[in-house]
Amino acid sequence: MLKELEGFVTSPVAILYGAKIKYPDRLQKVIKPDSPGVPSEYCISPERIFEDLVSLNPKVREIGNMPSGTSALAFAACFTDFHRLPLGFDIDREASLAFVSSVLAQSKDGPVNVAGLYETALEVTDGNFANALITLAAATRQMARAQDTRVTFPVTARQMKAWQKAVSVSMAYNSRYTAKDPAGDVYHLLEACLVGAGRQMEIDSVIGRVSGKPIDTLSWAIPEATRVLRYNICRHEGSVHGTDVVGYETGRALAESLRSPENN
Repeated sequence: MLKELEGFVTSPVAILYGAKIKYPDRLQKVIKPDSPGVPSEYCISPERIFEDLVSLNPKVREIGNMPSGTSALAFAACFTDFHRLPLGFDIDREASLAFVSSVLAQSKDGPVNVAGLYETALEVTDGNFANALITLAAATRQMARAQDTRVTFPVTARQMKAWQKAVSVSMAYNSRYTAKDPAGDVYHLLEACLVGAGRQMEIDSVIGRVSGKPIDTLSWAIPEATRVLRYNICRHEGSVHGTDVVGYETGRALAESLRSPENN
């Protein structure tokens, strides 16, 4: 219960930090697009992503200890190197490193799509659903931005550049478009997926009934809130990813498919 209540405190603080703090300049050399591309939301098929993920349900051996929706939201709101707030859940560093190593090896045949990433995460976590989603969110975000070193592992600029070519939301679905920041698209989708799954798994609890609607509202408002708070008010440069809402709703639906398999 304390862990669940903790998220009510850490979430608004993390959102404030996330809006205020500027990315290190060195990051721009890694995530700056090589070509103009198009907004990634034009490249995403939410239905196809969900269908591919839910087809992997037989590989889930246990639900595991899912983070609360508020704890997951606090994680998604701000990189952990920017603050010293409690995380609210555990990240398995060994599983995260094994996940990254496996994905980089697979990417020699082309970018690994979201379903491939999820399947790999299930493999390195022995089919634990919660740990797989935590690994996906933490490892993909660290490889994309290198701003969660205190809770994951160190990453070099060279490794980050390799990761940009290793993962994709859009290319894996036969899009003719090229995303500007594929690693960013992927981690935004997967950290939002963790938030959605955390919210859905506690939907019948007292905490879940209290926090559910606020989490829904904040998760759906992320693109606009980022634009207003981070870029307009705090005057930071950047762009809004179109994958947050897709990831959130995918996480909710995926968690529900495991909570109530008779409905599938």
